[in-house]
Amino acid sequence: MSDSIPNTEYTIGWIAALSTELLAASQFLDKRHNKPTSRHPNDTNNYTLGSIGPHNVVMACLPMGNIGTASAAVVATNLINSFPNVRLGLMVGIGGGAPRLPNHDIRLGDVVVSSPGNGNGGVLQYDFGKTVQEKEFQLTGSLNQPPLTLLAALSGLQVQHEEYGHQFQEKLNQILEGNPRLRRKYSRPSRESDRLYRSKYVHTDPEGLAPGSPEQPSYGESEKPCGEICGEDPSHLVPRVERGDDEDDPAIHYGLIASANRLMEDALVRDHLAKQGVLCFEMEAAGLMNTFPCLVIRGICDYSDSHKNYEWQGYAAMMAAAYAKDLLQHIIPSQVAAEKSIKEAVSELEQKVDSLHHATLSVHTKLEAGDVKARIKQMQDWLSPADASTNANRADKLHHPGTCTWLLEGRAFREVCSGSRRQLWLHALAGCGKTVLCAAVLEHLTDTAGDGRLILKFFFDFRDTKKQTLDAMLRSLVFQSYRWQLTSIGHCAATVPASGDQPTEKQLQETFCRMLVAQKEVFIILDALDESTTGKGMLLSWIKDMRVRTELQHVRLIFTSRPEPEFEQSMPNLIGKENCVPLDKRKVNADIRSYIAAKLTGPTDFVIGRIPEHLVDSITREVGDRADGMFRWAECQLEELAECVSLQAIKDALRNLPKAGDLKETYDRMMAKIPNNIMGDATRLLQFLVHAEEPLTVTQAMEVIATQVDPPRCFDPERKPLDLPRLLKHCPGLIRMDGRALYHGSLSLAHFSVKEYLLERAGFTNVVASRSITWACLVHLPFSIRPRPKRWEANLGLYAWKYWMRHAARLLPSDLRDMAEDKGLVFAMNCRQSVVSGFNVKDSEWKWTVRQTWDFPLCVASSNGHIGLVQLLLNAGADVDGGGDDTEPLMAASERGHGAIVKVLLDNGAKINAWDQLHNTALTMASEKGHLGIVQQLLDAGAEVNPQVEGIRTALIMASRWGHLDVTQKLLDAGAKINAVDTEFGAALTTALQYGHLNVARHLLDQGAKVNVQGGTHGSPLIAAVANGHLDIARHLLDLGAKVDVQGGTYGSPLIAAAVNCHWDAVRLLLDKGADVNASCQKHGTALNVAAQKGDLEISRLLLDYGAGMMASQAGFAALLNSASKRDGAYMVQKILDNGVDVLLDNRAGANWGCALRLAVMYGYVEAVRMLLDAGADLYEHKGYYRPTFLDIAERKGFEQIAQLLRAKGVLRCSELKEAALPR
Repeated sequence: MSDSIPNTEYTIGWIAALSTELLAASQFLDKRHNKPTSRHPNDTNNYTLGSIGPHNVVMACLPMGNIGTASAAVVATNLINSFPNVRLGLMVGIGGGAPRLPNHDIRLGDVVVSSPGNGNGGVLQYDFGKTVQEKEFQLTGSLNQPPLTLLAALSGLQVQHEEYGHQFQEKLNQILEGNPRLRRKYSRPSRESDRLYRSKYVHTDPEGLAPGSPEQPSYGESEKPCGEICGEDPSHLVPRVERGDDEDDPAIHYGLIASANRLMEDALVRDHLAKQGVLCFEMEAAGLMNTFPCLVIRGICDYSDSHKNYEWQGYAAMMAAAYAKDLLQHIIPSQVAAEKSIKEAVSELEQKVDSLHHATLSVHTKLEAGDVKARIKQMQDWLSPADASTNANRADKLHHPGTCTWLLEGRAFREVCSGSRRQLWLHALAGCGKTVLCAAVLEHLTDTAGDGRLILKFFFDFRDTKKQTLDAMLRSLVFQSYRWQLTSIGHCAATVPASGDQPTEKQLQETFCRMLVAQKEVFIILDALDESTTGKGMLLSWIKDMRVRTELQHVRLIFTSRPEPEFEQSMPNLIGKENCVPLDKRKVNADIRSYIAAKLTGPTDFVIGRIPEHLVDSITREVGDRADGMFRWAECQLEELAECVSLQAIKDALRNLPKAGDLKETYDRMMAKIPNNIMGDATRLLQFLVHAEEPLTVTQAMEVIATQVDPPRCFDPERKPLDLPRLLKHCPGLIRMDGRALYHGSLSLAHFSVKEYLLERAGFTNVVASRSITWACLVHLPFSIRPRPKRWEANLGLYAWKYWMRHAARLLPSDLRDMAEDKGLVFAMNCRQSVVSGFNVKDSEWKWTVRQTWDFPLCVASSNGHIGLVQLLLNAGADVDGGGDDTEPLMAASERGHGAIVKVLLDNGAKINAWDQLHNTALTMASEKGHLGIVQQLLDAGAEVNPQVEGIRTALIMASRWGHLDVTQKLLDAGAKINAVDTEFGAALTTALQYGHLNVARHLLDQGAKVNVQGGTHGSPLIAAVANGHLDIARHLLDLGAKVDVQGGTYGSPLIAAAVNCHWDAVRLLLDKGADVNASCQKHGTALNVAAQKGDLEISRLLLDYGAGMMASQAGFAALLNSASKRDGAYMVQKILDNGVDVLLDNRAGANWGCALRLAVMYGYVEAVRMLLDAGADLYEHKGYYRPTFLDIAERKGFEQIAQLLRAKGVLRCSELKEAALPR
């Protein structure tokens, strides 16, 4: 080992993720150096130092057990801090291959090198998108490419290897001879252990458990290798030809590497991404590319599927390290010296990004100022977000200057602001001022905000049902983000479907996270988690998801709640015990005293100057010291003291204060002060405020008081309070008004603790209060005013119009019977207008999935399963068929699975076989939803299993559409026609195959379904099967006699359907079965035309091999020629040229992205360039313009062989053309 060398002499940084990779790397050092002479104070890395040729190399490995993008970023940052002159970076180790035959025949032991292309830097990040199990999974971004010196060396090494091959195996043999201890782990395993299983064949353990089963051990713990468990059945393996003597083995591949924070173990997802050009999967590079721009080199040790292969890891690591050494030997020291250090490059990049960020905002504002308002309105209309600012403004008014400083100046909050602490949970009992603390935090963050700080807020609120769910919170946060940062518009607008369909919670969460990634600094303030009606577990899961996402390390969360048991048990493990901070009663009491002093000395109900200073001190001391950290308790006492009419009364009240911090005694006293003559009215108002679906307007509250809910029930306007002060005196201290103007506000309970207190009293239980509220609503239904009044003009009739049935659904049967006997309410309960908009709401309890025209009360009650209401409405004279031509109530109950209501409706004469406008019947809707019991119930009652009109959907088709096997059998037993056809779906068999319900399809075949039945958009069962990639059942259909060239549907034929959907295996199957390779349809043309337009080289090659002719358009062939040239498809280029395509035509077809010759030159594909030149391709792309020629491109990229071919054809550089003034 040589003497120590200063850290500044090291110019090559080499990072490994595993100790296996580091050991392999160290074997290729020409010399070993001593440990570093110094290191950065925060650097915890362990380094291996040495040299390769003239280059000094520093190697670092990730800490044991800490793999992934985040850990890699930390190691890289430490490295460049301790070795500031490192100029070139390498990430070398093992990865999972993504073979895609025949073009990418990747095998174990091969090497994949990240290579820029298609506008990306060679490494793609994919773990910011949807989860890997979803079909719509997509790559989410490409990362910065490595320095040009590395890319130039890459090209040179590629040429050398192509011409002379590599000697990786020989070099490894020399290492193993020198150190025999390494043979067992690092030698090349036998060829027989390299098995590529078919994508749908999943690894199982000896007991037959699939990966992910609770009993399944991890692969590292498996007692047997995968080969012994999964076997060598040829039907499970992908056949591959052994490599010839003239081929490199292992081979080297150049292309895209996908990086994520999760291990890729899903072959289907692997194949999906392989179609997009991915050659390899790994778990660290994405964490490096923005802090340590580097070249990624991976030896392939498995195939990124469930069949993990640990046998090849050592050998794969050796091959990757051998390539890296060859690469460094192609770089001379002067090239390295000419590069900026990585530390400088990253610093400059960050500065440029900041500058670009500000410039983009400026330009964006200038260019889109006219559109911003409209776009924000569009997003607001779609999301319907709750307005968090109303809660924030209300809390801000309660925040007195000088209070809450103990939190804002405390260590925990300061660490949140600095970023060293990412989460903070503030918890305390009810009434301790948590919401006011949130207001203080918001004010502080806003006042101290620099450029790029995004502050988001949401207040869960027991008063407002629109602010009580996780969904509501996400809608609000997404909208706030969208409005604040206009650069997010493109991100968000993409999530707004043209149909206007509402997003799921999962979609909202993913959108929100993608928006946050682009921000510099984010604070999210959430108040009163305990007031959410969403399950606590869901809220905790959301917090966990936000915490563990590596891309959201810049996001800080501050949230408050009561210390409820589920929170107390979970939060310490979730965010760390040190981040769970209870409010300090002593410090809160100090704030309370400050608050009291401000109330007593400010313009309040206490008359300034009339209270002696010693009494002010007494109030401050007595109330402040006894508050026990309860702001709400102190507030209530001040309100009581403000009502005192003399100094003696104040002194008496101070001597008679409730127990310290006892809110129940406080509220008992408030209730006792309500006069007996208005207690009934006050109780009714409080019942509404406890159980109302939305805050009441002042007008509505006055009308509640003026409504008589006991016989004789009526509304008496003369009983309304004369003004608002008289209204508030009905419930002193228990209610409050929100709003700027006297009569433009709304009324609500003063505090969540008031609601909890009232719910424990006999008159406020759900059933008792709902009885009073429902009667009041029914009294006011005839007085409903126009549908869209201004908010403050809304009377109680409008509230009744929207919510009466929701309250009625909570009543006891005896209450419903009483209502049914009141014939005066028949009109109100059956009025179509009374519910026409009341149930088009977002509340999941009250929305339905298909039907949105059930306007009559009976339809709504039937849909939502309220049997008592159904009987009430029927007894009151409601039309059992909904009042129209359709049997909507029966359909509604059948679709939602309410068997008891179905029976009631049938017993009352509902028409069982009537259709709606979409030709649905009660039986088709029950079948569609899989309600087997109701299907049987309807069949027993005489429902027709086969419609009398041909060509409309049947119950059997709808059961097959949704995969309900048991319902399918029940309908067949009842005589359903198995081959009946619907114009949209086709037959039941076609429908089941179209939607992937293979068990239903097989059952239908067993029951005699015809394999050549035609109809529907997919045309036939075989077309539906191959269009969706169901290869096994397609083969079965063909064995049963399905016509391989059957015509029909939008695809025209099975072969075209398989080509359109890129199912290579299905195309091969059909061709082997004799499908007409040149069959065509009006929409798509031939299968080859489809494949050409899609740039699908594999399917195109297969079709050409089977004799596909020139039925495809010249433009289609030109597009395919471009694609083949771009992806080094030398065989395909020759095939296409052999088919007689005009090689000049592709200039016009590929105008947007370059002609075939340009693409072949750009990507360095020598053989494709030679073929195109020999075929007479145009030597100059841009006629009449002096732009870089193909020769310029080849020389700039260092492709000398291509440059020689172009010079031989007489191609000149652009500068030479200018000098000669030759025409282009």
